[in-house]
Amino acid sequence: MSVMESKIKRAEARLREDPYEGHQMIRTLVNRQVMSKKYDDSIALLYSGAKTLFELEQSGSAGDLSIYLMDVFMKASSSVSMDNKAKALALLGSFPSEEGSKKQYVKKLLEWTNCTGPQGDRDVHASVGIMFAKWGDPVSAERHLVLGNEKCPAFYAQMLFNWAHASKHEDPALFIGRAVLKYLLVGSPADALQCLTKFMQLFERSGQSPDETFTIDGIRIPAYNSYPYLNYLHLLVLAAYRKDKETYISLLQKYPKKPEWESALAKVEDVYFGIRPVNPQPNILSNLMSSLFTNPSGGGNAIDLE
Repeated sequence: MSVMESKIKRAEARLREDPYEGHQMIRTLVNRQVMSKKYDDSIALLYSGAKTLFELEQSGSAGDLSIYLMDVFMKASSSVSMDNKAKALALLGSFPSEEGSKKQYVKKLLEWTNCTGPQGDRDVHASVGIMFAKWGDPVSAERHLVLGNEKCPAFYAQMLFNWAHASKHEDPALFIGRAVLKYLLVGSPADALQCLTKFMQLFERSGQSPDETFTIDGIRIPAYNSYPYLNYLHLLVLAAYRKDKETYISLLQKYPKKPEWESALAKVEDVYFGIRPVNPQPNILSNLMSSLFTNPSGGGNAIDLE
């Protein structure tokens, strides 16, 4: 057994005897290791300690060590390797919804992984989005799901369907429209279509049979007389795929813009169809992001997504 393995074993035993004392002991040891630039040892001890504290349901102390681990990753300029990322995401998945330090951990996690690209690491965004959904915060979840990996469109659709189902008085298009517009805004019409298709499958399985179906470019489109804006969203995505300005203008003539979508559509019109707003607003991006990330039911973020 190496010296470090021995320290980890002793620290774990101390945590199980007295979580508070064990937590303080680990912090003292890690402080010394960081001062000596023994970053690998610090990472091993913090990860093991945080994992054990989560097992002991000492989430406050576990969160503290988890945040410290992110600080060490950044101080050591640790790469976002598969091993380091696995450690970080394992701890993320251990945070209970009631633990107040979870958002600070997420902030540090994203700060560390931002070095992988202008929008950060897609796997990390996916995991963060899924956890926010599990914590009952869909508005925060979608900020990350839209930047996540290939698994996100289906998960995002399920989350929005559950949200729409819990708000039966609302037009379902208001919910799936959030994903469609955000995916278009980040330049991912394929993800917009995948998310919309999954949502419509769930919608049909819930007993909402379409009045008719038709196919465009090999894509099946269910049409609803009672929910015209579901039809609109399909046609919008297909028009964006083609950058088909003529089709989009015909949509404008048939479907009045929903007030909730006006700011986002102004940006979509510019990017995909070359239509510039007559009186462009200097803060249009800020306004559209604000409107997109607002609860369509008018309440707070928290909702039972099960």
